[in-house]
Amino acid sequence: MNTFFKSLFFCLLASSSLYASSRLSCCDSDDGHAGHFSDGRAPLSIMGDHTHSAGGWMFAYRHLQSSMDGLRSDDSQFSTNALFAEGYQVAPLRMEMKMEMLGVMYALSSDLTLMLMAHYHEMEMDHLKQDGTFFSTHSQGWGDTQLMALYRLQENERQRLHLQLGLSLPTGSITEKDYLPAMMGWEKRVLPAAMQLGSGTVDLIPALTYVKRMTSFACGVQGRAIIRLQAENSQNYRRGNLLQINGWAAYRASSFLALNAGLSYTLTGRLRGDQQGVAQSMSMGGKPTVPTALAGNYGGQRADMLAGLYLDLPAKYMPGQRVAFDVRIPVYQNLNGYQLATDWQYSIGWEFAF
Repeated sequence: MNTFFKSLFFCLLASSSLYASSRLSCCDSDDGHAGHFSDGRAPLSIMGDHTHSAGGWMFAYRHLQSSMDGLRSDDSQFSTNALFAEGYQVAPLRMEMKMEMLGVMYALSSDLTLMLMAHYHEMEMDHLKQDGTFFSTHSQGWGDTQLMALYRLQENERQRLHLQLGLSLPTGSITEKDYLPAMMGWEKRVLPAAMQLGSGTVDLIPALTYVKRMTSFACGVQGRAIIRLQAENSQNYRRGNLLQINGWAAYRASSFLALNAGLSYTLTGRLRGDQQGVAQSMSMGGKPTVPTALAGNYGGQRADMLAGLYLDLPAKYMPGQRVAFDVRIPVYQNLNGYQLATDWQYSIGWEFAF
């Protein structure tokens, strides 16, 4: 069993143990109140943190945006001049990513909630050539489609444990093109995996989520993974598997406002394969032009701090609706090879439940 699957096993085991212990230290209280914080929602960018009662629907829209700036190798900053000294002809400088997410949830029963999510991506990466020339690449379009089932293993007024099993279907393009430097000038060629709209593989998305609730406070922990079910996609590569561990606390500040904060750790495996049409075409004089053309420059570890809020809209005019916001700031990054470091990410969303 490799390191990734060992980590996934212990993550899910830890989540189960938290539930079985019946008391979670960060949330225990002897305040004697009979009531409890009814939802205890995680920060918006943590997915699959809740289920619905039988017959319940929810429609959701989310906008996510992130910025990456400056090169990093392992846990240290890396200059463009040092990258050129390694033989690369082009250095990535900055990347902006935007994603629009449309989701619908429906509870077939009190125990089983189904979820469908579609994603629309827009990405732009700025580069510097060794001769001092700047250029940008861009991709835009619909990404992969996710189908999820969330099953309540146990729930009472104080705590909830639910399992998620999902599939990500490869509906996003992995053959997006833009103009790139070449031996004879500029040619429109296939972009590296970092700029593609999907994974190109069918992916399994399991998760286990535990939430402890009180009168005005709640907290939770979630172990989540993305496991690539195919050896490679049509472009002869496979993105790395992903393991994520999330923890959060929420506070009901008023009848309409809830605040939350948390920590998130993400481990992403290396890309496998040669990115057909990329590693070969993005080379000049036998040397790769840019780090994203090589599999060794993908994957790594990142830890984020999160903070956010949920705001219930006036029930008289907009019943069942709320808006939410959160922001992620990395506190630790250890990246394979040479990659752009993440600066920040924010999410804003709207939900309508009935």
